[in-house]
Amino acid sequence: MMPLPKEIESMMELPLSVWTGTSPRTLFDCCAAEIRENPYIACRLVDGQLCLRHPLPPEVAEELLADGCAWEISKYVAFLELLNECPSSQPNGVLRRFVAAFPNIPEAVIIKVIKRHKLTHLCLDGCVDLSPRVYEAICEHGDELVSVNFGSAAESALPTKCWSALPPPVSGSKWRRLIWRNFDTCIASGRPYSVLIGKLTELRHLELSNCSYPGPMKFLSSFTNLTTLVLHSVRPNRSQGLILLPKPEMFSVICGLKNLRFLDISESQETEYPNPDETLAELVESLPKLECLDISHTNLAGTGRARCKRLGSGLVTDIVGLRSRTERPLKFLGLYGTLHDACRRHHIPADIVSGDANEEQVLAAGEAYIERQELMKYVLNDIFNMFRVDTVSDVKRVLDIILRAMHKYLNVESIQISGSASLYHIVKHWPKNMYPTAVTQRILRTLVNGMVVHQKNGNMMRNGCLTLWNFEIPKDVLFDYERIVTVLLSVVDDENRKQQSRNNFVHRMCVFLLNAFACQVEGYHKNLLGKRGAIRVMLDLIHDRLHEKNCDDVMEMAWSSMWNVTDETPENCREFLSLGGMQTFLDCCHVFEGREELLRNMMGLLGNVAEVKELRPQLMNQTFIGLFDVLLDSPSDGIEVSYNAAGVLAHIASDGEEAWTLQNPDRRGVLSRLVRAVDRWDLDKQRNINYRSFEPILRLVKVQHTEEVRYWAVWALANLTTVYPGKYCGLVREEGGLEILAEVIKLPTRLKAMRSWAHCVLHNCATTPYPYPSQLEEED
Repeated sequence: MMPLPKEIESMMELPLSVWTGTSPRTLFDCCAAEIRENPYIACRLVDGQLCLRHPLPPEVAEELLADGCAWEISKYVAFLELLNECPSSQPNGVLRRFVAAFPNIPEAVIIKVIKRHKLTHLCLDGCVDLSPRVYEAICEHGDELVSVNFGSAAESALPTKCWSALPPPVSGSKWRRLIWRNFDTCIASGRPYSVLIGKLTELRHLELSNCSYPGPMKFLSSFTNLTTLVLHSVRPNRSQGLILLPKPEMFSVICGLKNLRFLDISESQETEYPNPDETLAELVESLPKLECLDISHTNLAGTGRARCKRLGSGLVTDIVGLRSRTERPLKFLGLYGTLHDACRRHHIPADIVSGDANEEQVLAAGEAYIERQELMKYVLNDIFNMFRVDTVSDVKRVLDIILRAMHKYLNVESIQISGSASLYHIVKHWPKNMYPTAVTQRILRTLVNGMVVHQKNGNMMRNGCLTLWNFEIPKDVLFDYERIVTVLLSVVDDENRKQQSRNNFVHRMCVFLLNAFACQVEGYHKNLLGKRGAIRVMLDLIHDRLHEKNCDDVMEMAWSSMWNVTDETPENCREFLSLGGMQTFLDCCHVFEGREELLRNMMGLLGNVAEVKELRPQLMNQTFIGLFDVLLDSPSDGIEVSYNAAGVLAHIASDGEEAWTLQNPDRRGVLSRLVRAVDRWDLDKQRNINYRSFEPILRLVKVQHTEEVRYWAVWALANLTTVYPGKYCGLVREEGGLEILAEVIKLPTRLKAMRSWAHCVLHNCATTPYPYPSQLEEED
């Protein structure tokens, strides 16, 4: 792989490469991460106003702002405002370089950055809702500026109606680099260019991509010091009765710029010129220092067959207009989308070629055209097609291009869709050890940004959900857990999508992902799901299917999600009851009788509810208790339904006789049937259940007033430590279970099996090596 020439790289002001900083984090990295998370930790209050605790050197402040992908916009703007209030000890401000990392930074903040800091480099590319006030601030305070990149912001910051009222830049003697894009003038004389930049004769780099011109752009002839000229997709202006001037007239002006090293006259759509071989040859032969040339989407590469005698012969190349460079090849030649498949020809006199003939050309295009939205759409489609045929060799380089493009063009739907489609292939097919944690998080953050902005687009959400499935959940996603579950819940809760199709793939994927995200996380994250409305969303989904009498896998997964979300989270259990969850449970039992998986999930959830002492009185209802009593004898899903029903009743009974307010079914009869159910269960039965803590069960083991309660609890521990000793023996020991069971053995009981089960647990824990295998795996 050959790197792009520095002439091209110097044109770009991009987010840091995804592979930057993948080595172990330095102390600076750690401090920077803390400040980005909470900018105010670096502040103090002075006279009622926040200011930085210590003055920051420019290199530190700029490094903190450099990686826009690591910031949330609100915190980024907050930090900018803090820098704008720099102390009197820094009369020239803090920043020397400012590259706007987000499109919607408030104009007032940007103007203050320009006024408060003696900037040498300013980039506003992509900023929206700017006005000529920004340009006025530059003219008034930009006397130290060397590089100014308006980019696409020129369209608003330099409105054509106001050009005559705008002053020229301050002397402009120091300006060496100027970038405008999408600037459309309606003035026939071309005066806006001469007025706005005519005095910047010391410019070395000028870009006017996608700008209009009313004539042959003769003003360019005064810029004799130019080494870089970018006129990508400049177009004639037809307004105000102008006569369309042929673009080749502009080429004659370019031929006089003898210091040019980089020339871009490419187009975003196919464009044909008369006499392409002669035109290209004249341009190249007139510019003796030319090293990089871009003629993408034009016919200037000709047909590949010589038609011009004056070009001579004897030097081999299939691009006739470049015969003069066969012995001195260009460093870079842009042939992306050229007519007559120029990029697929042999003997191209250039070290690096952008095109679509092979992976190297496509990646060169992706790196060279990152500033060009329309071309990046084509390039990302080419990259996706490469993945489809499994021909990608430089995955790291591809990943960098995709993430940069998706970050830069967050609001462009087509780029987000094609980029996320390729991310799916990368995450699925390439080994996880290929990218460190920082890269994994960058991929996820970029993907989720796109999902948040384009959550109404089914293709984007489909790509996003499929990609998320291929990460290690929850380990990889915890750092951005809240945003991910919020967007997934929003999609599930989307009324339009629910009405369009009950079998909508995206809808189903989101439900399944939410269940995975609720599993294996601790209380904080489960509570977060509850606060974001997970219980309500799942109940709404279940109600829809109840109405349709449709018990599908989504219905079952919704109950499974609530089972996970309510695990050891009393707040979520309370939410379930307050939203009428018990009535929904009864309705499902009635409408979907015999659905074993559904019943198991529902009873698992109710087991969580029953563990919360203050909620158990709401279960003391004849209908509920009667149903639990019946389910003790249920053969559904092995012993799981019967086991969970017994667990619910054991917790209710643990509150004592006075808490049992029902005459029918009576407490004694229910407890007798609970014991008979436990006696039927096989102690060696494999289980479909997962415990993170035995605290609720051990609380039942300690109940002395009702031995039937202990009976269920001790059997549960005996079963789990027998079938999964490596997983659960350590948990019993860590939570004080050995001492509790030792006391149980001493208690008198008429249920003789309970004592043997307690001995069984103690034996399992004594004979299982310590540290336990499960703990070793977790430590690894």
